[in-house]
Amino acid sequence: MAKLQQSKTPLEKLKNVVKCGWNADAPVDLNAPSLIQFEESGMRFDFLFSPKKDSDKLFVMFSGDALRQQYEPPVFQRWTWAPHFPGHCLYISDPSLFLADDLGLAWYTGTQDFDPQDVIAARIKSIADYLGISQNNIYTYGSSGGGFAAIRMQLSLPDITAIAVNPQTDIPEYNNRAVEKYFRICFGGRGRDEMRQDFPERINLAKSASVLKAGKIIIAQNRMDKHHLLDHLTPLCQAMGVPVDHNPNDGKFRIVMFDHEGGHKKAETPEVFEQIVSIAIGMSDE
Repeated sequence: MAKLQQSKTPLEKLKNVVKCGWNADAPVDLNAPSLIQFEESGMRFDFLFSPKKDSDKLFVMFSGDALRQQYEPPVFQRWTWAPHFPGHCLYISDPSLFLADDLGLAWYTGTQDFDPQDVIAARIKSIADYLGISQNNIYTYGSSGGGFAAIRMQLSLPDITAIAVNPQTDIPEYNNRAVEKYFRICFGGRGRDEMRQDFPERINLAKSASVLKAGKIIIAQNRMDKHHLLDHLTPLCQAMGVPVDHNPNDGKFRIVMFDHEGGHKKAETPEVFEQIVSIAIGMSDE
């Protein structure tokens, strides 16, 4: 398998993709890539769809941090990977990025007044229904902040399989200034402790462990990314009641450990990508 590039794709590089509004009767084009744009509850949503002929699977991609010096929203991560996924691909840009010129990471958790989770979940379901795909054959996929969103989507679509690579699981624990920026712009300037108190379930996946235990989750963790291993994966594992070195071939919550120099910035290798996608498809077939 060729080397996979982790780059993100902005709208300016999608000039040949057909842009359209939301059409509930025919939400996606089955013959060519399409960009679906719509507004709801005062926020703009951008979905990028890549069809795969005669597929019964849908992979939903969430993006991590988009460096605003390089990218303007909407931004889609892993667009060039679409040929490698064994199914249709749906890429979702974080709607909150439009709220400030310097906001690159918002974990798809919205603002103090609006959580886009249900809107995104409803549109994913509508697209899957149109494609004739059951929730059991929907796979969310993301790394870092996108991994957080991939897992969290299971709270709204419980029968999907979530695949997360080096994800944050507790936003206030992320040792990055992007956290303060997000809370300042979208949550009235609350600090990390205030967010833990006011929005515990929105920002910490472990708070929803009792629900997530019923779902199918695969986490691929780079051992060389110590911060996410110790401060994000470990607490979630404790809440889920499994060891950090849990068998990747057993149960509904599976962990794939790998080693890749570069830590958090170097996510899954092609071999790990193939492994976790294969595990996910196997879990949905069980």
